[in-house]
Amino acid sequence: MPAATTSTCSIRPKSWRNCAPFAGQIRQYFYKVTLPWSDEGYRLLPSHLYFEFTNQMSEFKTGYEQLVREFLDAYPTYREQARSSLGLLYRDSDYPDWSKLTEKFDLTTDILPIPCGEDFRVTLGEEEKARVAERSMSR
Repeated sequence: MPAATTSTCSIRPKSWRNCAPFAGQIRQYFYKVTLPWSDEGYRLLPSHLYFEFTNQMSEFKTGYEQLVREFLDAYPTYREQARSSLGLLYRDSDYPDWSKLTEKFDLTTDILPIPCGEDFRVTLGEEEKARVAERSMSR
């Protein structure tokens, strides 16, 4: 029978409870307006949604950065609260340094062009080029 049951995740700040669901909301929107494209995780954005998408993602970025800033500003206090509440069970290594934690939050959208059947950077024979271009255009 254990002598004690503990949880080292003793901080659940309100600022984090706001941040995590908002990140999920952004992800849901992203998946809703884009289509799967490759095994590497790239997704297609229909061109008619481009302006709506960039505007919405800009709004999301502003809101997300505000929530992250609130969390990071209060993080040293949360860490100290954990130290007090856990006592001897507190391990500094369980709580990342503030400077390392700031690197964990980012919201970046990269728009890349889709290669077309004529976008080959290797030298192929004319017959092979035509076959590959035809196959890629039919997908």
